[in-house]
Amino acid sequence: MKKNSLWMMTAILCCGLTFTSCVDNTDNPVQPQGPSGPAANETYENEAWMDRNTKPGDNFYEFALGTWLQTAPERDQGYIFGEGEKFTNEVRQYVLTSSDPKAQHLVRNFNDRKRTRGSEVEAMLKVLNIQKPNSAADVLSEINKMRDKGYFPLVSSKTDLLANHEFNILVTYGNMSPTLQRHLALKEKDKAVGFISDVLTEIDLATNLDAIAAMDPTAYVSAVTARAENIYKIESAIYAGTSGQPQELKKVPGLAPVLEMKTTSQIASRRAGEAANFDEASIKAVFNIDEKSYFDDSDAFKNYLKYLRDVVATCEQAKDYQLFYDYLRYQPLSLLMNYLPPVKTTDETPVNTYYAQLTNDFPLLMNQLAKDKLKELSVGAETCKKMMEDMRTIFRQRLQTLDWLSDAGRAKAQNKLDLMTFGIGFPDKMVNKEYTLKDDNTLILDAMELAAQNVALNNSLRFQKIEDLPDYHTLTTWYGQVNAYYDTSANSLMILPVFLTNSIFPVNEEYMRYATSMVFGHEITHGFDSNGVHYDEQGLYNPWLLPDDKLKLEAKQEQLIELYNRLEAYPGQKANGTKTLAENMADYGGIELSYALFKQDMKAKGLSGAEFDHACREYFLHLAKLWQIKLTLEDLKEQYLNDSHSRGTNRVNGIVTLMDEWYQLFDVKDGKLFVEPEKRVKIW
Repeated sequence: MKKNSLWMMTAILCCGLTFTSCVDNTDNPVQPQGPSGPAANETYENEAWMDRNTKPGDNFYEFALGTWLQTAPERDQGYIFGEGEKFTNEVRQYVLTSSDPKAQHLVRNFNDRKRTRGSEVEAMLKVLNIQKPNSAADVLSEINKMRDKGYFPLVSSKTDLLANHEFNILVTYGNMSPTLQRHLALKEKDKAVGFISDVLTEIDLATNLDAIAAMDPTAYVSAVTARAENIYKIESAIYAGTSGQPQELKKVPGLAPVLEMKTTSQIASRRAGEAANFDEASIKAVFNIDEKSYFDDSDAFKNYLKYLRDVVATCEQAKDYQLFYDYLRYQPLSLLMNYLPPVKTTDETPVNTYYAQLTNDFPLLMNQLAKDKLKELSVGAETCKKMMEDMRTIFRQRLQTLDWLSDAGRAKAQNKLDLMTFGIGFPDKMVNKEYTLKDDNTLILDAMELAAQNVALNNSLRFQKIEDLPDYHTLTTWYGQVNAYYDTSANSLMILPVFLTNSIFPVNEEYMRYATSMVFGHEITHGFDSNGVHYDEQGLYNPWLLPDDKLKLEAKQEQLIELYNRLEAYPGQKANGTKTLAENMADYGGIELSYALFKQDMKAKGLSGAEFDHACREYFLHLAKLWQIKLTLEDLKEQYLNDSHSRGTNRVNGIVTLMDEWYQLFDVKDGKLFVEPEKRVKIW
């Protein structure tokens, strides 16, 4: 799964598996008669949360959690998200009270009441020293100056991991504020323009206060809104070419378009006095991009550059480059807004906001400051390692019997599984880089200083291979977040410390421990989902499914898409099974592996008959507990637009309907969720 997700958790999973009471499917693929449904007098660990008036076949999530959903306040984080929040608070408190000199320096600046918004914006502009452009060449030159300081307006040239596993310079879109990206994703134009207006106003107040004071307030608001509208058009163009690419551009359901890049041709030199423009040759020349660098060759980026050239032509005709001057100053501040002090000096200092922004912007530094606490909290690391190896064994066995894989495809899948690496908890080694902070820096200057050092660090990676940098995750991943993920480019998965804490992966709560283990199986399965099958055992883009295998898998994917399309994302809106396909496939595989391991271990403990069936029902009910959360309608709408995961309700209700044993265990013979046996897609 992709790192850096928009909502709370980008990589936990849910359910799915075909199981028979006391008989594994690997032993007997024919659906057995199975156990009877739960006895009326049978009680469960989370009985108080259940709604016995809801039929499991109508809404299993509400059957398991209905009473809790009726009584909990809105946005109650429930079990795993609530425990994750406690984990986050504990790690934050550790850093904020640390004796480390860098931590103490940052905390001092967090609490500095002498800082003002105007002085911080003024300090930022002084460091960047942005000059008002009079031509396209001037704009490109200013962007070039800002690159080494960590800011990439309009166009960026940054070190990135390319398809050949080598870090190199990639020229592509400029950076965008996550706040603005959220407004664009939700199609909130008024809020987006309002955010841009706020940033421009902060700049005006810091640089031109007297002129603003002399203006009629209504006239100023009108003028700054007009400027913001122009910037909004540029930001919309960036969004359209990146996160906003429409679903129909995807070549395979659930597979994001592959960015095709080609080696640059010979660098064009710009003669003295020749006007530069937003085209490949001019950008290479001004940015001093050599022939070993890469240029984003996607149609979307080419169209974006054409759009910029049209804007340049308009500015040239009007002899006015104010739009670009506004943008050059707006873009870095849009990324730094969360470091500004409160609007009113009497307001509480937003220490948690500052801290959260640092973990997002500079994960390596924050990993260095929190490493001892993160290691301390990872108490379940050894248990996790054993469970993951056991699930690898189960997956290996299942690969041998999958009806849609040929022998040749089976061998390739087996090889990929065998070479998959597991990163569990906090790593033993970190990227060898020490940050420096100047004693007299304010907080915004700290952030800028760190940004510049990050650029230098990233540039030092150039021409190195990912295989030679096993610790690079500490540079890109904040290990204090509630997350786990599969890294497609390295065929490795990361289980971050939160999933190894005793609160989420409990030693003394067996059902919950196995329910949480589906996170591990989910990440393993990502190596073989609708995206993972396009990358080989080394993480290189090298589709390995044979044509017939691919057709069979895509037919099963279509079945899964249809299953989720019949569910609701929120009242009145059908779910998008295509958008969530990869995550749904990983959910399905995750519960297949987790549940198979659960049954195996329960049998090893001697459970059988009614006792075994009760334990299996508890497993399913604890899966619902894993996804216990109460979202508002607004939350659900945002998740539908921005998240590649299904909503929690659907991650439970969607997968259980594929599982023959679920029907038997909960005596489901009909209902809204009921799926005929022949239509229950079997992938893993």
